[in-house]
Amino acid sequence: MTNGTEYNIVKTLGEGAYGQVILVEKRENPNKKIALKKIVPKDERTLEMINSEVLVLQALKKVGRHQNVIKMFGMKTDNIKYCISMEYVDGGELFRKISAEMSLAKVKFYFRQLVDGLSFLHENGVVHRDIKPENLLLTKSDILKIADFGFATFYRKENGEEEMFTLQCGTNFFMAPELFTNNPYRGPPVDVWSAGVVLAEMLIGRLPWENATDASYPYLLWITNACDDDEPWKYMDEDTIIFLRTILTDDVEARATIQQVKDDPWLALEEEATPSLKRKAIETESSSNDQQVEKMAKRQRLETIQID
Repeated sequence: MTNGTEYNIVKTLGEGAYGQVILVEKRENPNKKIALKKIVPKDERTLEMINSEVLVLQALKKVGRHQNVIKMFGMKTDNIKYCISMEYVDGGELFRKISAEMSLAKVKFYFRQLVDGLSFLHENGVVHRDIKPENLLLTKSDILKIADFGFATFYRKENGEEEMFTLQCGTNFFMAPELFTNNPYRGPPVDVWSAGVVLAEMLIGRLPWENATDASYPYLLWITNACDDDEPWKYMDEDTIIFLRTILTDDVEARATIQQVKDDPWLALEEEATPSLKRKAIETESSSNDQQVEKMAKRQRLETIQID
């Protein structure tokens, strides 16, 4: 663990509702850098999130490191402030890379890494429950790391039976439709859905809808298969649409598992290319759509927590 005599503070990496993340470097070896997550719990729920994050990352550490999942080094607390030391990822958030200019090859490159990381989590009984571009970090060499495990938990009981959840959590734009009901839900399909929304955002350069409910007209068009001739879907090739529909379906039983996503031929390697005609066409959308893009880009997302 870090302490004030061994490390120097370099800068603040980010701040959120629950605390801040700072970059520190070892005084004797400035090349050794660590991301230090400092949290002062405001309530019991925040404390539960801290404990859950630490327990999950400790368990993953025991089974072996995966290059697409952020590594935790340790945690200390004085019972007021909690400090979690993490692997420093030096390339920023995936969110900052997303634009209409991202090539299909680059989209697949990032998505494959996300799927590999989620596959590792699910194989080890963990669900993340808040997959979004802001929680996907990149190294300068473009290695993607799944981060921020505040909503993560174990989805299997000691007897191996799958746990059902009732806690509504995550970020509205990326939450699966079953999370907006009052019914118990399965963990792994929620991660698959969120990954699908991340993929859609990378493909079209913006979020496809505000939430997966009847209140969102773009979502209704998608879920009723009535959007194929509308922006931005009409610029996608048929194979991409078919692949997306295996992931972004409100039928949980029909939704692809992370292994099925991983094995799908759509994810095969392809040559890096210039932006497609689809992307250039998207850039010529109406000013009303541009305003919607600007609104979405502000990312003023509500992390909803409901304890039943």
